[in-house]
Amino acid sequence: MGEIATWGYGIAGAAYLLFALYIFVAWRGGLPGGVLLAAVVLSSAWAIASSFNVAGEGVAGLLAAALLDVLRGGAWFAFLIILSLPLWGRRLRWPALLALAVLVAQFAALATEAVVDRAALPVQPALVAWLAHAVIGLMLVEQLYRGLPANSRWGIKPLCLALAAGYIFDLYLFADAFLFSRIDFDVWAVRGLVHALLIPLIVLAGIRSPSWTLRMSVSREVVFHSTALAGAGVYLLVIAGAAYYVRYFGGDWGRALQMTLLFAGMVLLGALLFSGSLRARLRVLISKHLFSYRYD
Repeated sequence: MGEIATWGYGIAGAAYLLFALYIFVAWRGGLPGGVLLAAVVLSSAWAIASSFNVAGEGVAGLLAAALLDVLRGGAWFAFLIILSLPLWGRRLRWPALLALAVLVAQFAALATEAVVDRAALPVQPALVAWLAHAVIGLMLVEQLYRGLPANSRWGIKPLCLALAAGYIFDLYLFADAFLFSRIDFDVWAVRGLVHALLIPLIVLAGIRSPSWTLRMSVSREVVFHSTALAGAGVYLLVIAGAAYYVRYFGGDWGRALQMTLLFAGMVLLGALLFSGSLRARLRVLISKHLFSYRYD
């Protein structure tokens, strides 16, 4: 499996590097294109560093790969935020602040694990931070997509699909790692290839929207769906944490109780998401506290 990881991340690094060269040649200026180029370059550097880390298995290589992972994640956050700025009236909103907070948490988690013995920590901060990163990434993608009028989503749809798929994969990887206090190496080994497979969709989005200028509109629906997604993410984090402690303190029944709690939590989440009354209450709450009435 180590050989698969080495080659997988190596192929991903080469693919992102070729994509970066393509963007550099095709770029005609503009902030979105420049940030996209930075995100792709950092993604290539992350994948290459991860490949060398698997081959060398050194602490320095692991730290370098982790730092580049944070930086490339921050660049993709910045790209999504820049595309969403017209939706926000050219002002930074709370999703951008949450994204910044997650990036700071990731750096802090790496620093903590570098100086503190992991055995002395109740949970690994890096796993929590990377899990939160995936949740916030999904929220940013969802807000960008739903903020567009239906007739303007055609150009951005491949980009949203690609980034959402990557964040969902990371969500699974780090949620599983958080539950069992170790990363599933089989899943982690294919992470580079998984992200490389998303490049064609990003290329397609670039072809459809070469200037990355889109007609956007803001509505209560955007805030509603983003709030619902963020709430679902927080709920899943709480359920995952509860399931971990149930397994830890449950003795022989721990594994069975953990799976039961996870299943019950997912069923309850599904019931809440499809509850018409709950959705109506959330809409009223958002309208009261986040929007002003037209005739006030």
